[in-house]
Amino acid sequence: ELARAARNRLLLLNMSEEQVADVERDGKPRPHVTLASPVDGVVGELGAREGMTVMPGAMLFRINGLSTVWVNVDIPEAQAAAVVPGAPISATVPAYPGEKFAGRINAVLPDVVAASRTVRARVELGNPGAKLKPGMYVTLAISPATSREAVLVPTEALIPKGRRTVIVVARGDS
Repeated sequence: ELARAARNRLLLLNMSEEQVADVERDGKPRPHVTLASPVDGVVGELGAREGMTVMPGAMLFRINGLSTVWVNVDIPEAQAAAVVPGAPISATVPAYPGEKFAGRINAVLPDVVAASRTVRARVELGNPGAKLKPGMYVTLAISPATSREAVLVPTEALIPKGRRTVIVVARGDS
């Protein structure tokens, strides 16, 4: 009865059937146990150290999946008005020239970084094939939420005349 209870407890601790069978066969405790993550990803935070005693429910690892990745973006203050949550993003990385990764702006943080005069935004990118890795630099193209047609006039074409301004227009050869 005690052996069956111990076996069930090991299985509840997420040991595999093979690991439990090895313990049963050897009849000796294991000083090290290999834990397999239920998801693919990278270790984002390590809460356990060698020789440490852990309590039930304690966080041992934080695994960051790679199906989507977050990118922290610094946007120049002058362009901050065009950046809104939900706006589509296209990203490129030097490791995969010519390949684009689609995503959206997830959040625009409410403060300006004083040293660089930039606004921070968090972008969520799709990561097919887990090509994007933590720490990579990306170049983003942000599609503005709205656009409008406008006439752009160079300052050299403006002639101030008191209360009004005259614009010089070039009409070809005439």
